[in-house]
Amino acid sequence: MDFEWYLPCQPDWLCEPFFVSFSTLVLIGILLFIRLIYREYKRIDHAKKVLAHRKVHHSVRKTMERPYPKRPFPKHRKPPRRWP
Repeated sequence: MDFEWYLPCQPDWLCEPFFVSFSTLVLIGILLFIRLIYREYKRIDHAKKVLAHRKVHHSVRKTMERPYPKRPFPKHRKPPRRWP
């Protein structure tokens, strides 16, 4: 199926680069819009988690089980070497 695009300029060598650049800009705009929606979704999801976390009392929060294991050492520091 072939689609006809009306381009309001006469020489083909002039119309083709304009069409390619316009298509590229539209594609970049769509990708940026999708990125914006995804970041907003993550921000809203994080806010929901924080609000649910704030509803729990501090003393109960300390005794709750973590959804992931606690790291024994900070991420930026290596654990000490153990000699055999």
